[in-house]
Amino acid sequence: MMKRMLLLFLFLLPALSLTAQEFSDSLNMFQKMDARMYRSQHKARVDTAYITIPEERWTLKTSSNYSWNTLGVKHQKDEEGYSTVLNSTPTFSQGFSVAWRWLELGVSVNPGWFIPSLKNSDQAYSISVFGNKFSMSATFRVSNSYRGTITSYPDSTVMAIPLGTVNADISGDFDAYYVFNGDKFSFPAAFSMMQIQKRSAGSPVISLSLRNGVTRFAGLSYQGTEEMALITNILAVGAGYAHNFVTPHHWLFHVSAMANLSLLSYNMLYTSDGNYRMEKTFPDWVGVFQAAALHWTGRWFYGVNLSVRGATYGAQDRLEFSNARTEGHIVLGLRL
Repeated sequence: MMKRMLLLFLFLLPALSLTAQEFSDSLNMFQKMDARMYRSQHKARVDTAYITIPEERWTLKTSSNYSWNTLGVKHQKDEEGYSTVLNSTPTFSQGFSVAWRWLELGVSVNPGWFIPSLKNSDQAYSISVFGNKFSMSATFRVSNSYRGTITSYPDSTVMAIPLGTVNADISGDFDAYYVFNGDKFSFPAAFSMMQIQKRSAGSPVISLSLRNGVTRFAGLSYQGTEEMALITNILAVGAGYAHNFVTPHHWLFHVSAMANLSLLSYNMLYTSDGNYRMEKTFPDWVGVFQAAALHWTGRWFYGVNLSVRGATYGAQDRLEFSNARTEGHIVLGLRL
């Protein structure tokens, strides 16, 4: 028996040696890649009296995410008309991510997948990149879980709007920011946590927003029809300001706001009785507000952040639309 085991060991020894060699080669390759990523991470031109780049290789994060959408429609001609406020069913998800230096990958799980009472068909996909000079975020979402109220004029009668009035709301949003004082002020410190803001600093910001969307309504009348579809295409540019406030006890408070006026827009309203080009009115605008509170101690950090993105645009015969998306996150992380 011992002889057979010895022969088996001698037979497997070359394979074991090859596996060990491959492991060593893989480890060396990883170390070289890590060194390159480290150099890339530290190429950021920052004032080290204000911003620190963590030396830890790994960052583990979990986040509880909460979001909902709001739609508003106002149609007024002379003294008659209506206005509506519609809110989607709030969506909750739990996210997990792993970051290697500046590269982060994550996934969010909606408990509605496992709990039928929480299930709805709303979906959202997003990607964000936060840099010292340039930052951007893109979101694609589908929502049909709206309900709300409608107020009729001139008697101001209020009625409930049931689920199903909005058959579908499909939209894509893109926001980009350029930060003038990126060597002292850090967006990553407030949102991706890939940097640490050591001293308070702020910066003027210029911004660009794009929106493309399709919203289908049933039960809201316009030009004698009970069904309509709105297609929106908006390019807006503007400016704002962002600031990170740092306290002596390792707390960071962030606030930023950008207001963008429509530069180009092509919005169409489709009804069963005809199609209507929405006339550009002033001001058609897109606004973004962000806030965050973060605390770090040793390698641990935790905090909350909030973003609100809204837009308002008008049409002929004083038909106006507005939409807003609110997102909140509770974050807990560890650097290793």
